[in-house]
Amino acid sequence: MTSNPVPQAPALEYVGTLSVLIAEPIDVGPTPEGHRRIIGITGGTVTGPRLTGRILAGGADFQTLHSPELS
Repeated sequence: MTSNPVPQAPALEYVGTLSVLIAEPIDVGPTPEGHRRIIGITGGTVTGPRLTGRILAGGADFQTLHSPELS
């Protein structure tokens, strides 16, 4: 018989703060899954004791908004 050890939370360490520049949201509109929006990433920076750099333009946050009555 094998024992099931209790999983331990991973140790976390602060590496930096991201400051992300974003474009105006593109409103795709309602879909069967919810209301869709796309918010483009246009740049930014990351600074901290373990990480320093520049965020390049490209990529996006693809959002699906759900009505509270659907949750």
